[in-house]
Amino acid sequence: MLSQKIADRVLVTGVVANVFLMAMERDIGRPSSQLLAQLGYDGEIEHARTLLATYPEKIMVPEWVAVKEGGKRAEYAVDAIPGDCPVLDLGMDSIISFSNEIKNAGTVVFNGPAGLFEEKDFATGTYELLRAASAVEFSVIGGGHTAAVAEKIGLEKNFTHISTGGGACIEFLTGKKLPAVDALERSKELFC
Repeated sequence: MLSQKIADRVLVTGVVANVFLMAMERDIGRPSSQLLAQLGYDGEIEHARTLLATYPEKIMVPEWVAVKEGGKRAEYAVDAIPGDCPVLDLGMDSIISFSNEIKNAGTVVFNGPAGLFEEKDFATGTYELLRAASAVEFSVIGGGHTAAVAEKIGLEKNFTHISTGGGACIEFLTGKKLPAVDALERSKELFC
């Protein structure tokens, strides 16, 4: 998105933010770093490091996160995350700065939740960023989970477009030819 100048700015949240935080040499704690390894995202850390070096002013990474500590939400700066607590949402300071960035955009593509929205204590980031995105001139949701959250909080009608295919949505926006679109184009050539 950045190399092709499709996006002016990329805001990273959720698991993707954890990858970028690790690329920035931040200790995100054992539970979160173990999850990244379990998901096979270890190799993405170097890629994130390269992106940060190439586009330092274009990628916004959270400065505050929310973790589960003693069964409750607790917030920490990214350089003070407890080693035994999972990162599960953006912290309020990051929610505010990300929301402001979104509100000042003309177009927003929202792909994936900001946190563990299934748990009330960790849904705040996703809810607030969706509220901000729903108010911009042109807004797209990519991904079924995010679309379900928008519907749950009554914002789905405020988005310009909702795609339940998150990965496919991003691939389409970056100009990659999707297999179904390719098949339709070939079919048109053969039969029209």
